[in-house]
Amino acid sequence: FGSLSLRVLVQASISGWVVEQTVARVSDSSHVANVALGATPVPGEEVVPRQPLSDAIDLAIATCETIQSNNHTGVIVELGVDILFDEQWRPWVIEVNGRPAGRAGALAKINAERFSATRDNLCLRPILYLAAKHRTE
Repeated sequence: FGSLSLRVLVQASISGWVVEQTVARVSDSSHVANVALGATPVPGEEVVPRQPLSDAIDLAIATCETIQSNNHTGVIVELGVDILFDEQWRPWVIEVNGRPAGRAGALAKINAERFSATRDNLCLRPILYLAAKHRTE
């Protein structure tokens, strides 16, 4: 492929940050892998080797922890961390989105049987987190 970026949707839960699904954005011809601009969404585990994927998830969670620890204005329920890989498959954060799409919906459109439940879980988790958080406060 010509370019690849990884969206890691990191969501808050009472037990900590959760990553349920990563979405690789693959493009054959563009240097910008963006689904809105024609890149293809693919489950991250199908195109990124296991260890680099694990490293990317760890980096995304560490990024969210850093942002949350410096946040003095409210609760963060989810962040979309965009990652690129270098030639040695080392992950690099290129952007953090405060209102991420996550792209699980794009995967559900491609394969509803496989990804609809994941999409639904991702939509519901922030609501459940906020309800649980406010119940305990």
